[in-house]
Amino acid sequence: MYNRFLITLIFIISTLFSFGQDFARATYYEFGFVDTLTQEVDWSDKVKMDPALVTLGSRNLKIHTEKFQQFFFKSSKYELSEVKGYYYHSYTADGKKCVIYIYTEDDGLNYLEIEYQNYIIRYHLKNLE
Repeated sequence: MYNRFLITLIFIISTLFSFGQDFARATYYEFGFVDTLTQEVDWSDKVKMDPALVTLGSRNLKIHTEKFQQFFFKSSKYELSEVKGYYYHSYTADGKKCVIYIYTEDDGLNYLEIEYQNYIIRYHLKNLE
């Protein structure tokens, strides 16, 4: 009985880890407001936040902040051409359309951006793999 339980437990744990979600911590955020005429983005000052776990699955992205956020991917990921990274056409839990960008700048900093029609939320990430 004990051996059967142990084998089942090992199988469940290995199955959970085989789905391989990427983990990162968001440490800062900032808002970008899109000028509807010029399409230029005016960024706010960056704001330090309590580190928030970010998990990336094959079909969704979760940000574990005080107000839990979940985004669902409508498409496969697409590679970015200007920087090392990718993006997904997505929607929020309440159906709002957005585009999720995950990328690394030339200076080595990692970012997660959630772009809506008129504004962008950018999170600064640590330990992105």
